Amino acid sequence: MERRTGKSSTGTLMARLATLATAATLLLAVALPAAASAESATEFVSGPRMTLVFAGDTARETGAGAVVSVKCQGPRSGACAGTLSLDLGEGIHKVPFSVMGGHRQSVVVPLGSDASVSSESAPRRAFAVASTMQPLGPCAQSEHVLRIK
Repeated sequence: MERRTGKSSTGTLMARLATLATAATLLLAVALPAAASAESATEFVSGPRMTLVFAGDTARETGAGAVVSVKCQGPRSGACAGTLSLDLGEGIHKVPFSVMGGHRQSVVVPLGSDASVSSESAPRRAFAVASTMQPLGPCAQSEHVLRIK
């Protein structure tokens, strides 16, 4: 029967504790910056957050559609893509969009039978929603009330 000496068990225990301490230090080096900025950690994993915002308070009516000025907030290397919808009260009108990061663009939303929604004496309002797809997680949504003229 072999007898274990206290010296070798203590050495093994110390080696295991040193390994555990090193692993804990590495884990903290990664976890603390991520905990300090969850958005940065999400951005690292899924890319930057892209959001389409409305560039004004009015939409211009042209033919059978409404021209809406929008801007993609996010880095120029990315793009905002999703759906822009206008609710005029009679129905919701949707159109897909794709706008490069940092750029402004006009998006035409077809109104179909709701064309000529405004008159000079009484401009109408539309509830606008831009849903921008994200690489991970739910869409980013921007909402705005636009005057149709």
